[in-house]
Amino acid sequence: MAIDKLIVTSNKALQKKYASDYSKVILLLKKIVEADKSKGLNSKYIFVDDAGMMKSCKATAVTKHSNENQYKNAMDALYTFFKPDYILIFGSQDIIPFQQLVNDNYIATMSNRDSEDDDEEKIIDSDLPYACNTPYNKNKRTQNYIGPSRVVGRLPDIPGKADLGYLTKVVDTAVQWKPVNAFPKNLFSLTTATWNKITDRIILEALGYTKPSFVSPPHKAGQWSKAQLSPLVHLINCHGGEIDNRFWGQNAKTDEIEPASINSLDLTKKLRKGTVVVAECCFGGQLYKPSSSMDLPISICNSYLLNGAIGFVGSSCSAYGAVNGEKFLYNADLIAKYFLRHLLNGASIG
Repeated sequence: MAIDKLIVTSNKALQKKYASDYSKVILLLKKIVEADKSKGLNSKYIFVDDAGMMKSCKATAVTKHSNENQYKNAMDALYTFFKPDYILIFGSQDIIPFQQLVNDNYIATMSNRDSEDDDEEKIIDSDLPYACNTPYNKNKRTQNYIGPSRVVGRLPDIPGKADLGYLTKVVDTAVQWKPVNAFPKNLFSLTTATWNKITDRIILEALGYTKPSFVSPPHKAGQWSKAQLSPLVHLINCHGGEIDNRFWGQNAKTDEIEPASINSLDLTKKLRKGTVVVAECCFGGQLYKPSSSMDLPISICNSYLLNGAIGFVGSSCSAYGAVNGEKFLYNADLIAKYFLRHLLNGASIG
């Protein structure tokens, strides 16, 4: 049974999180389906934990939220049954969990480590396995999932927070968006003083633009204007930190990682609807639970979506790229370069 878009979510997790607002969340799911229909797309949402619904799709329902194997098997069975062109995961990791993968880079460099407490992550939170036909593998190595063949995206709510207003705005942005007739000729590009030449090179090789990026320092958080953030395409090549709502610049003379270059509050009411973001920063796409007691606002990814972005590409862990003076672009630089190039040529964000 072929459909265009499969929307995957968890009924019990939505009920538990949104409580009295649960019925309004279901209306948002239906709103996506109806909006897609008006665009000529056949979409359907499925609760992976609904036994009856899953049985009708020849799939086994998820019975335990912490069981990654069940979620991976469920996604594989649904993909086989529906053969969708697009898969949309609805909700953050407390609704549909990430698959936790062992970091192959960590394993490869273990012999060079002075301590087990090295800053390299041992585990990576990822949706990559959901995009691969490869069955669940209990060793959880990233090398098992090097051939993604499915278009998978995630429409995240705020982890650990039942914010219906946020979710409504993000859904409204998605259903109201219309394709642009031509790729924007302007972009917002922000980089550290140690990576500015690399970032400008990414722009040139991806888009053919000779445009200098904003450099931090001197540019810093708290000083961005609506006009500066108005381009529909954003490229950010700065430092990022785990559970941090800021990206950071780096001083080219001292190598100090300072100051904060931009933060999630800088985006409030300053973006144009339909903005697309690619952030090369470490933890640039990380989703975390905000905390008022810890003075921790929502993540930059959540803030971009709240303020009208239609898509965000970023890492849930460390990300590596070239620095000024190096001959080649690599790793995160290449992901950013080819994402922008394909976007220029009309590819979907997925």
